[in-house]
Amino acid sequence: TKKQIRYFAGRQIRNVGTPAGNLATASPISDLNPVFVASNAILVAKSLDKTTEIPMSEFFMGYRLTALPPDAIIASIKIPVAQEKGEYLRAYKQAKRKDDDIAIVNAALRVQLNEDYTVNNCSLVYGGMAPITIAAKAAVEFLHGKKWTNPATLEGVMNALEQDFDLRFGVPGGMAIYRKSLALGFFYKFYHE
Repeated sequence: TKKQIRYFAGRQIRNVGTPAGNLATASPISDLNPVFVASNAILVAKSLDKTTEIPMSEFFMGYRLTALPPDAIIASIKIPVAQEKGEYLRAYKQAKRKDDDIAIVNAALRVQLNEDYTVNNCSLVYGGMAPITIAAKAAVEFLHGKKWTNPATLEGVMNALEQDFDLRFGVPGGMAIYRKSLALGFFYKFYHE
């Protein structure tokens, strides 16, 4: 039947899906894209005559638009290994169903703390909050140099995240208040982990 054909065709595509295909489509709700950006991964693109390295933080340029040269393919992705003491990375996802569903909002949050628990470096990257995978710039700027264990740090980051993700009623994708709550909730969970 047609239903069975669609089921098996979908299975075949799912079984050969790759991270490169996920990146090339530049989906704003991809589960992997925030992780690649937050971990400072580098995409290696190859064409017949040259190889180009593109930092993932510069790869997503607009809705379904990337910095991949038109004549190139994604050859590899270089993912740095967290070797610094005090560096933590977590990824979060909220979907409508538990399994096999696209994200409403997802996030990859990374922080590197000095020995005195001040923030040396961080990345707060979200999917589902804009037409592209996006970093929470105001929150990252606020966090630099702040003491992680200070309760005022958490309050300040939450205020900055509200500025970063001031979704208006009628935003594409809907659920503006819920999505904003998820974004803040992911950071709150990360902070306490």
